[in-house]
Amino acid sequence: MFVTIRRYQGKPGQTQETVSRVKAGLLPILTRQPGFASYTAVDAGSDVAVSVSTYENRAAADAANQAAASWVQSNLGDIVGQAEVILGEALVAATAEDRNVELVRSVYDAFARGDIPGVLANFDDQITWQTPGPPELPLAGTRRGIAQIAQFFQLLSDLVDITRFEPRQFIARGDQVIVIGDDTARVKATGRSLEFRWTHVSTLRAGKIVAFEEFSDMTALVAELKSTQAHL
Repeated sequence: MFVTIRRYQGKPGQTQETVSRVKAGLLPILTRQPGFASYTAVDAGSDVAVSVSTYENRAAADAANQAAASWVQSNLGDIVGQAEVILGEALVAATAEDRNVELVRSVYDAFARGDIPGVLANFDDQITWQTPGPPELPLAGTRRGIAQIAQFFQLLSDLVDITRFEPRQFIARGDQVIVIGDDTARVKATGRSLEFRWTHVSTLRAGKIVAFEEFSDMTALVAELKSTQAHL
């Protein structure tokens, strides 16, 4: 990832005019550049504006910088001075989405270890938890609050042993993390092992999971439990 930082000294009182021109003219040019990742402009006070652009590689950054320099000279030359430019490779970078993925990944790691308190520690007190399935499936339905989620995990443990648990993809989308994976569960009442593929959607706020929803086909589990009448 390559980063370009530009510092502009503007004429007094021209900050809003600069912003207006940049939004209308420069942003469309930059966002269309191959390898573009992000652009942020900051009012640094005293009529100074600082912009930070990120690109996938050096070639993309150089091409975008050439396009930006030409546009700035033609469209901002009357209200800002020549930009001071710093270009370099990013050494360390992190985003809120990265943080969300790491938190959710730590929850799945804790579950894989059997550390349910470690799982619950990452949930908001008012978390909403949704599990698919018909009403006769004890695991199915909507639960709210950590106490009810703890009961869910106890019920899950009573019904099955999860012998294989593999979250395969963690996908960040704003304040949500989507996890795609699969597992093998042995039904305790029958000893039969079932395979499940699932998609989980966790919503995060202030470093906690506030909502969780599972998408999975529970047909096989319902049929297996009905076959014994042990739990249904």
